[in-house]
Amino acid sequence: MDCNLSLSDFCNNFYTSTGQESGTGQIVCCPVTFQDRRPLIADITRADGIEHKKADITIRKYQEAVDFKSKSRLPVAALGSLGDKCEAIISVGKVRPCLIIGKAGEVNPNLLPEGWQRKKALNAFDSQYLLAPVYSVASNYEPGAFGPIITARIRAAMYSEFLFLPQHDPALPNNSICRLDRMFLSPLLCATRHRDLWLHEDAINFLNEQLFWMLGKEPEEEFMKTRQLLLDDLPDEAK
Repeated sequence: MDCNLSLSDFCNNFYTSTGQESGTGQIVCCPVTFQDRRPLIADITRADGIEHKKADITIRKYQEAVDFKSKSRLPVAALGSLGDKCEAIISVGKVRPCLIIGKAGEVNPNLLPEGWQRKKALNAFDSQYLLAPVYSVASNYEPGAFGPIITARIRAAMYSEFLFLPQHDPALPNNSICRLDRMFLSPLLCATRHRDLWLHEDAINFLNEQLFWMLGKEPEEEFMKTRQLLLDDLPDEAK
């Protein structure tokens, strides 16, 4: 992080444009599943003992005494991997902005020996992007989890698991919160739109220090100085 960068410069020059696709610090829109403390289970039984392409499905809440335990079920063609102790979990999601935190998947299976090693690698390894979902701050018209007080505190970097993202049309029409505590992996293949909106280099450095902080590492001095400036600027009612 540039120690000579003023606080106003840091806050007002948060983004840049590159014209590229799929890189660290980029805003993309892609499907994000809702998180539920108790997942929905699709209880699947084959419709009859002969037809293996039809099944009856009952959607219910997870049951500790029943799920992920050994049970006898007839195989269903479309769910060949639904084994003895497996369950089909139902996820509900929507397309929303996400921040690309990083990329995993540098293994090239074609550089492995021919035969079972390469064959297994082709199925096991692919490019995955580490994403953090982005949520708009609340308003009087759309109440939500990120109200004025907690948003002000997040903007001042009070919490390691949240990053404030200023509004920037059209990719981010509202001031938003990036949830580092909800990071997930995605191949960015389905229903994905890339935005030419990227975090500025100093903002990426700030994000990296915040990630280290969230993981228990002592942040660099420059990060702590910038954070203290943000905290000093926090309104009294939000402290």
